[in-house]
Amino acid sequence: ITSLVHAFSRDALDVSGLSEAKLQQFRNTTTLLKYPHDLFDKLLLTNTNTTTNESNDTTDTTTTSEYWKEQITTDLPGWGPKSYQNLITSLERVANNGVS
Repeated sequence: ITSLVHAFSRDALDVSGLSEAKLQQFRNTTTLLKYPHDLFDKLLLTNTNTTTNESNDTTDTTTTSEYWKEQITTDLPGWGPKSYQNLITSLERVANNGVS
């Protein structure tokens, strides 16, 4: 976790809103975060996942980012829509502008 804290710190990627405690939450309660690039891959990409429920012939299509938004904002304490959006904004800034 120490390397992840450093990777997202002000001295490295400068992703605001990711404290050591929040990174620990990701590591302990989801499969979202193993490497720093996982946040960018899973939260910013819009790969489509389609699942079919054969018992009632329904198909559910969600994007990877929608899936993780739902997981984070409903399953993790302290993560609401506002804190999630702040994280996305910070990740997009780094993805678009690079490291400052």
